[in-house]
Amino acid sequence: MRLVQPAGWPRPKGYAHATCALGATVFVSGQIGWDEGGRFVAPDIAGQTHQALSNVVAVLAAAGARPEHVARMTWYVVDKREYLDAQGAIGDAYREVMGRHFPAMSVVEVRALVEDAARVEIEATAVIPDTEASARRASGNAQAMNDRSNQRTETDERVAENQAGVSIAPVTRDDDPTVDPQTGMPRGMHDNDQSPLDRGPGEAQQQAFGNSQEHSAPADRP
Repeated sequence: MRLVQPAGWPRPKGYAHATCALGATVFVSGQIGWDEGGRFVAPDIAGQTHQALSNVVAVLAAAGARPEHVARMTWYVVDKREYLDAQGAIGDAYREVMGRHFPAMSVVEVRALVEDAARVEIEATAVIPDTEASARRASGNAQAMNDRSNQRTETDERVAENQAGVSIAPVTRDDDPTVDPQTGMPRGMHDNDQSPLDRGPGEAQQQAFGNSQEHSAPADRP
């Protein structure tokens, strides 16, 4: 970020005429002097300024930015005289929260703020430098790739566990309840039994003829 100082102009106190920056832009909405629970921490403008700036920094941090990345701020106050009278305390609060980084700023007196108890509201625009933004994107991409790799590994492990839990044992003759383990023949068939394929043509025909007679209906018999 570069602070712009026109040639021959007096250097402003507590702010810059302009700033130049390249990178990812963060727009912070107006912050007032209450905490994350919506409770105002102080009734005066200096105390509320400290809290409002702290809120700005918290939002910046959530976006990956820091106070020195702020390029512009706009302050809205409900009482110009109150603001001018408290400039010393406001300056102390600013340096405590923001350090000695003074970007382009505007202060505007308004008739009122939405919250009746609010004395000041501060908007900010920050620019994360390209180098840091690129490094952050690269880190995010690497993390995403690592997460996907871990997911694939977990899936492969689950598949392997499922496959390991299902084993198909070969069926042996001893395991087959229909086979006699001693003879290797179907149970109930003796050594002297023959299948029709093992018999001669005549024996097969005689056996078939006998079976047809034995199983014929009584009415068909002579």
